[in-house]
Amino acid sequence: EWRPSHAGAELGEHFRVEHRGGAWTAKHRLVPVDCCRGIASTELGRLFLEIWTLPKSFSCAFRKYGRETAEVLCHAWCHRMSFWFSSWQEAGMEDGFAYSPAQLEGYDEPPSLLEAAAAWPEGTPAAHRLSELRAIRPMWRESSQASSYPGSAR
Repeated sequence: EWRPSHAGAELGEHFRVEHRGGAWTAKHRLVPVDCCRGIASTELGRLFLEIWTLPKSFSCAFRKYGRETAEVLCHAWCHRMSFWFSSWQEAGMEDGFAYSPAQLEGYDEPPSLLEAAAAWPEGTPAAHRLSELRAIRPMWRESSQASSYPGSAR
């Protein structure tokens, strides 16, 4: 069950959190879902992740992080990807667009993440996963398929 309070600011239309599970999980783990992940929910979102060499998804197991912490982390990934996607989109997805240092450092984490993270002691799995999330940065992938890049001759 998705809880809007975890999302913080609007996630945008291109990224979402999905819960993972099913028959195998129910049979072998005795729960209907056992993890969640942030993913691109549109073709343009997936293209953005590919072009900018960003992870295609961000998963967190409930067993390792707890359900609420996993959801907070995955929503934070969606929020982060939406922020960078919006900067790219606002620039017209132009050939030659590059993120400035100010754009890379100007990302504000959602209050729901900051509040939750305050309770995660250093060295815990949640704190470690958060440091991994914070290290994710867009970087142009020269080998991207030029024909797939909207409005570009790359």
